[in-house]
Amino acid sequence: MLGINRSFKGRLLALGTLPVLIQSVAAFNLTNPQWCTDGAAVKFAQYAPAPGVNWTGDAGTWLNNAGAAGWATTTSRNGVGVGAIMVWTGQLGHVAVITGISSTGFTVTEMNMGAIDPVKGYPYTVNFAKFTTRTFTYKGPFDRYRTDGTVSLSFAGFILPRRVDLNQQAFTDTQARAAVDSRFRGVISGSFGVDVNWDPNWELCWATFNFAWFRTVTIYHATSKSDARVRYTMFYDPDRRAWTDWIQAR
Repeated sequence: MLGINRSFKGRLLALGTLPVLIQSVAAFNLTNPQWCTDGAAVKFAQYAPAPGVNWTGDAGTWLNNAGAAGWATTTSRNGVGVGAIMVWTGQLGHVAVITGISSTGFTVTEMNMGAIDPVKGYPYTVNFAKFTTRTFTYKGPFDRYRTDGTVSLSFAGFILPRRVDLNQQAFTDTQARAAVDSRFRGVISGSFGVDVNWDPNWELCWATFNFAWFRTVTIYHATSKSDARVRYTMFYDPDRRAWTDWIQAR
């Protein structure tokens, strides 16, 4: 396809594969939520497009795992609204979903947050399997979030209730690769393409550009299916008569 040879794919596969972080939402108890992750998955599904929480792991890993699963994440509160998941790290971590916004702050709905259960001990709290709410002001601080006198969690960031547009990201990455080589001219309209079945571990996209001396060159783009943040670009250099290396997109 499109003149791609074994060397083309072989160089990509030589970079290795990544651990699969994307899991089924069935990993969480949505019918009888108990843990903070269960509760956050239930609430997030009310605001986010399907499939909702499609990653797994303890609460403290959610910011990383959600990003790997193709969800938008940020560490800034700017533009964060209802439906976003707040993530804290430390021990098992904690997650809560923003369910209200005001001029001074926001309200989160969470599960299993409060004083440690005196009988069961950590990680059980007196609010195990119960939804509770808490209000934060924009002035904070919410970087330190204490459950009681013994457990302290650090704020890590937000998971937004929207997916990253992987095709737009791929197109932007090909343009960025072209921009650092003065031989490339403008992209040819309608040349962008996608092949999601190209490889079990990678999704392939491409865009064709006008090139020096009235030629055209196609830049190929690979996105890891196990971590959407891992992306590479490559093209066949007609002057060198060889494929370039796969360069990781930033």
